[in-house]
Amino acid sequence: MNVDADERHRSCVLLGDCVEAGRFLFTGHAPARPEVQLNSAATVAEAEQNQICAQLSVALLAGLLLNALAGWWWADPGAALVIAAVAAREGRES
Repeated sequence: MNVDADERHRSCVLLGDCVEAGRFLFTGHAPARPEVQLNSAATVAEAEQNQICAQLSVALLAGLLLNALAGWWWADPGAALVIAAVAAREGRES
């Protein structure tokens, strides 16, 4: 793989993660309002799940950006550890 292809791939990954983080942040907040009116536990759980996904997307994005822009090679694995800790916590709680 040449350098140009690698840079294009990295840009696509960063752009995709930005879109996903924004989508999860929006959908995490959107159901919270109707849930109050509907008194629906399922809608509350969905909103909470979307918030968790948004936080994980932001952690991934931060790790990728710090690695790509600042050259901090450890930021991406650090983000992976954060994501693993959140997954373990969610697994214990469910």
